[in-house]
Amino acid sequence: MLANKTKKIFIVSIILNVFLLSYIISSHFINSVQQNLNPIMRFEQAIETLPMPYKKDIKNKWDLHRKDLRAHIGTMFSSMQNVRAILTAEKLDLDAFQQVHLKMLNSDKDLKKKMSNMAIEIASVLPDEERIKFFKAAIPSEMPLIMKLHIKNN
Repeated sequence: MLANKTKKIFIVSIILNVFLLSYIISSHFINSVQQNLNPIMRFEQAIETLPMPYKKDIKNKWDLHRKDLRAHIGTMFSSMQNVRAILTAEKLDLDAFQQVHLKMLNSDKDLKKKMSNMAIEIASVLPDEERIKFFKAAIPSEMPLIMKLHIKNN
């Protein structure tokens, strides 16, 4: 009985995470408060705040990494679609679900690591004044409202 209840709680938790992840990915296409959830969009906007020649240098570095970052987002989206297919199938395949979910988690981990490495690379070439200005634009000073609501309700 307890194992069945734990399994149901686990599945509900995963479904909620999938919805949250799909919201984060879709925020890339929404020009509103929700864009605070998208680190790629924030970085691109922050690059625009830099003066030349820093702007050109950082934009070149960013362009080198962007395709790779988008590939990870594509993998995460593809994994979400697979999770959806598994969870909406007539018969639930927990083994397949766990494999796809692990792939999604690993892709998310890789994406965050690449974003961190990119931040270090940018920070190392900018003078202090420009570094501060850039990262104030790239990283929100407050948690986005939607995240505050999610934490408050859980």
